[in-house]
Amino acid sequence: METHILVSIPLLLGLVGCAPDQGDFKYVGKRPAIKVTILSHRVESAGSVYGSPSLKLTGVAQEKQPFPVKQYSLQVTYEVHFGGEKSYKDVLFVEMKDGKGSFESTIYLSDFPAAAKNKPISFVLKETGWFPKTYADVELENQSR
Repeated sequence: METHILVSIPLLLGLVGCAPDQGDFKYVGKRPAIKVTILSHRVESAGSVYGSPSLKLTGVAQEKQPFPVKQYSLQVTYEVHFGGEKSYKDVLFVEMKDGKGSFESTIYLSDFPAAAKNKPISFVLKETGWFPKTYADVELENQSR
């Protein structure tokens, strides 16, 4: 019994050294605080009778504390409320580099009541997520028949 334990310890220590390097993905479990700022927003009228008005957003995303990864993609789910008239849910994707990123987004306002345009607009954060930005060398081959 004691011989089995003594043999198992060096074997386990050897296997620990064989674990693959996860690179930036080893930080995915961390939940750093991130701040997303909406710099401007405006409602634009529909381009045609068949279209719907849209809400254009521009802003920046900035971390509140040091981030373990230099380049990452940030995903933000949020809701837009037009007073008590109507609300819309959308997802925002921001490419972050060295703790900074900017975004432009458009939400198509389907079934948008005319009275909602005059109501105050508020934004509510629902959830955030992030994942490391990785690169791969890809070779494009032209297939001809």
